[in-house]
Amino acid sequence: MRMAMTAFAIAAVMVSCQKTDNGNPDDGGETTGLEALKENTVTVNGTDKTLTGVFVDEFSGYIMITATDAPGAESFDWLYENEAEYIQILVLPSLCNKEFDVLTETDSFSIFSTYKDAPLVDGVGTGFTEGLESGLCRVNFDGENAEMFADLKLSDGSTISVRGAGKFSGEAPNESYIDRNGDKDPLRAAFYSIESGTAMFYFTPADIEYFEEIDVASYYVAVIIDEEMLSSGQTIDINSTTENFQIYYVDNLNEEMAIIGTDKTNGATGTFSIAKLAGEAEFAATMDIDFSADLSISLDFSGVCTDMYAVPEKENEFTYDGVTSAIASALVDTSAEPWVIWLSSESGVTTVEGMQSADAVKITAPEEAFSGEPVGLSTYKETLSFAYKGIEWNYNNDARGTLTASLDGTTLSVEFTNYDNLNGYYSGEAVVIK
Repeated sequence: MRMAMTAFAIAAVMVSCQKTDNGNPDDGGETTGLEALKENTVTVNGTDKTLTGVFVDEFSGYIMITATDAPGAESFDWLYENEAEYIQILVLPSLCNKEFDVLTETDSFSIFSTYKDAPLVDGVGTGFTEGLESGLCRVNFDGENAEMFADLKLSDGSTISVRGAGKFSGEAPNESYIDRNGDKDPLRAAFYSIESGTAMFYFTPADIEYFEEIDVASYYVAVIIDEEMLSSGQTIDINSTTENFQIYYVDNLNEEMAIIGTDKTNGATGTFSIAKLAGEAEFAATMDIDFSADLSISLDFSGVCTDMYAVPEKENEFTYDGVTSAIASALVDTSAEPWVIWLSSESGVTTVEGMQSADAVKITAPEEAFSGEPVGLSTYKETLSFAYKGIEWNYNNDARGTLTASLDGTTLSVEFTNYDNLNGYYSGEAVVIK
């Protein structure tokens, strides 16, 4: 899904007759506050516009509601692609069914408006509300139906309000969260490793897929415990337990770290627990620890953790001088020694002659180099080379490079680099000439 914003995500679903601080529609009195907003309407600087669409989506741990009066509106993607006007709210699940003041709320939310007469194109949200003078908001959620309420006065004096309902047909967002000093965010990534009786877990709000990306996270928390503790899942008081544990807090942005462990809590207080659930790689974890007067961390997680040693799937492609091309044809000529690998960005190339005239990388290597182990240009000084666009890299022209290759029937696996401007990867079927 294309996103016009860079921050958070929203949860919203309708709960009828919600009581607010400003009035109750069930008490027979006058309806005030957010409940007084006109249904199915966006109002910009006092002008009412009937909504033509209210779209409810899940985005990165939030439910996102987008409302518009644009004719023909079909979805948020449609609005984005057609540069239509809309107002959008994103909230954490913990903010559902709760009216909040936009200027003071600490749980994560974002609000965007592309209405030219009341613009919040860069958005406002937790900790960045410079675009607003005042505002109230609420998102109702019952798991299927959603209703958004917002009444905002912008810093430039313009006003915008909205009340609209829509259906949510996706999978409800995981309500796992991580909180640092009262700022709550979705817990978007969890990693684990269990080896030799020791279990390690990493939790972060960063939207990353693999552990090797952990250094780009703004911060993360790591927990190391004995594997046997997972079976009981008991809550551990860090100052009274005899169980072995270590907990790390790492702030990559500010290059700060806090470490506590058994008998070395350094004045920290609090509890944590981690338990193995029934599913494969499925765990539950909680934490509520004050590391110091300036640092408190809490989290609640239940779900599948990613293996720390999982590696990203590589694309079949090669890159030359910063330009990446998908590999659409692969051929291995084994009719003579050394063997020759051809990798082309053009599809349907099945002959050596075709490869010679196509956009193709040529790799020459002896049969014994197809062992699946990396070899260097210096390993086979006379018979290993890379070539592309009339340029050849080999040991004799002082080039450096590494090749890892294997051929099993017609299945080719190859990875190569000249440590400069050419590298690539391919794993799949190849035409094999014998």
